[in-house]
Amino acid sequence: ILVGKILKPRGLKGEVKVEVYTNDLDNFLKLRAVYIDDIRYYVEKAVASDFVYMNLKGVDTVEKAEKLRGKDVVIDRADTSVPKGSYLICDLIGAKVYSDDILIGEVRSVLQYGAADIIEIKKADGGSASFPFLERLVKDIDVRGGIMKLDAKRLEEVLVDDNEI
Repeated sequence: ILVGKILKPRGLKGEVKVEVYTNDLDNFLKLRAVYIDDIRYYVEKAVASDFVYMNLKGVDTVEKAEKLRGKDVVIDRADTSVPKGSYLICDLIGAKVYSDDILIGEVRSVLQYGAADIIEIKKADGGSASFPFLERLVKDIDVRGGIMKLDAKRLEEVLVDDNEI
């Protein structure tokens, strides 16, 4: 699971500055290992301010840290913990979206703007639409089955159909 990107080295002892792609910073700081270019690095230390600063085992010079600049930071799915009622974006992408029992489309992307995440779907008829991820709208999500069920009445209130704009 993609969780961040190394921006640049910090200091002379190999510490790296990481842009974090998760909203759960506490879990990020608890990581024991990350993968960069399919190489496993053990996290010796991680601290947060506006960004996360990490010391990785084996990355002990600014030159070694510089080689990681711009690289994605990935973790094993087994190293994640998702609270009940929360979902990983990667688990939602590709899910079939139903309004009551009618297939309306498939999740294409999730946009994060602050007030509510926006689910973009490719409609079953080939068009596209979007709606906010709201508790009162989303009745159920079956991550293993790849299914998202929505309340049809609520969906009528909030659905933005790109073909009608």
